[in-house]
Amino acid sequence: MSRYVVRPLVITALTSLVLLARPASASADITAFYGFSPTVDTRSAKGVAVGMASLLFGAEFEYSQVAESTADLAPGLKTYMGQGMLITPGRKAQLYLTAGVGRYNETFGGAEVSGTATSFGAGIKWRLAGPFKIRADYRTFSLQGSPVSNKPKRIYVGLAIGR
Repeated sequence: MSRYVVRPLVITALTSLVLLARPASASADITAFYGFSPTVDTRSAKGVAVGMASLLFGAEFEYSQVAESTADLAPGLKTYMGQGMLITPGRKAQLYLTAGVGRYNETFGGAEVSGTATSFGAGIKWRLAGPFKIRADYRTFSLQGSPVSNKPKRIYVGLAIGR
């Protein structure tokens, strides 16, 4: 076949594929969570995450705050993270792995340290009813610079609302 015949066939096939293929629908949700950080001493952790996901991949922005405890020599920590997610498909339950990068602000007895942070974690979203889901998550952070604790961890449970 000559290129004058093949080219229109390829263009027609690709155009048909684009017009007929239906992309996976994306869903968005917001999660309010409460948990704890067992790093240095066990302290409360709370925050909110806003995300979008398709069938296998997702992304979210998360804000979290861990309380400071000067009596236990445990610093306070705020994180602002952008996360990528790899999600298992499922109607009732979805497992996920997450990795992210962002900023942190650690406070301890009036001193303050800020810098870049990375995070890795895993969790599950369990559909309750309608748009409501329970979410459980474990995260480990790596804080750059000179924080009091450079490898904090966090465990939480939250309520997610969304499709």
